[in-house]
Amino acid sequence: NLSSETLIENFKISFEDYNLDLLQKSKHWQRYYNYKYKKFEDKQYLQNFRKYLSEGLDDARHVDLKNISKTIEEIGEDLVFKNLSKKNIGESEYVYKLFNNYIDMNELIHISWFKDLNSKIKESKIKNVIEIGGGFGSLARIILNNYNCKYILIDLPEANLLSSYFLTHNFPNKKIYLYKDYKKHKVLSANEFFENDIFILPPWFHLDQNIKIDLFINTRSMMEMNFDIIKKYFDFIHEHISDNGHF
Repeated sequence: NLSSETLIENFKISFEDYNLDLLQKSKHWQRYYNYKYKKFEDKQYLQNFRKYLSEGLDDARHVDLKNISKTIEEIGEDLVFKNLSKKNIGESEYVYKLFNNYIDMNELIHISWFKDLNSKIKESKIKNVIEIGGGFGSLARIILNNYNCKYILIDLPEANLLSSYFLTHNFPNKKIYLYKDYKKHKVLSANEFFENDIFILPPWFHLDQNIKIDLFINTRSMMEMNFDIIKKYFDFIHEHISDNGHF
C-alpha cells in the first residue's frame, strides 16, 4: 500500500497547484472543504475519513434499516453480496456488519447505479473508464470489482486524497498513479497509461491526445460546477471518447 504520509504529501503538491485554477472549486465545495484544510494533512483524520472528512461525498449518513432492506430487494441479493465491502475503510459510523461484509446506504446506492450501468453496456467492451467527480472512490471500487479496466478518477485535491487512501486499501496489488507522478512530465502519456491501473488526478491534468476512453461517468457533480467548467469537460469528452464509447 501507499503510505498515508505519501498520500498526504501528494495532496499538498496538488493543493499548491490548485491555487492556479481556483475556478475548479465551486461554491458548493468551498462550503464543505475550506474550514477543514488542516484535517486533510493529519494522518489520524485520513485513516478515519468517513467520520471526519467525507461530508458531501458520503450517503451513509442517510441510513434507515427499512431503506437498506428495500434497496437490497430492488437490486437483488446476489449482486449486492458480490459487491459489499469486506473492510470498513475510513471507519464509517453508519455501517452495519452483515456476516463477513459491511453494508451502508452509500454503497447500496452505488451498487444500484452499477446495476443500471451494466444493463446498458457490454462489460467486455469497457477497457478504460474516466469518472468525473469520483468522490472517495466508492463507485470506482464496485466497477473495478467487476470490470478488468483502467480507471481515471478526476476530482478536487481533497476528494483525491480520500479516494487514493480508499482505493489503495481496497486494491493493494494495483498500480496507482498520483499527481506527484504526473508532475514529472505534466501529461499522462500513453506509456504511463499502459503501465498503471488506477489514476487519481485533479481537473487541470492533461491526457495524451491519442488515449481514447470507452466510458465516461458523471453522477451528480456537474450541477455543482459553473458553465465554463462543464463546457471544458464536454470538450474533453468529445476529444477522448472512443468510437463506440459511452457517457
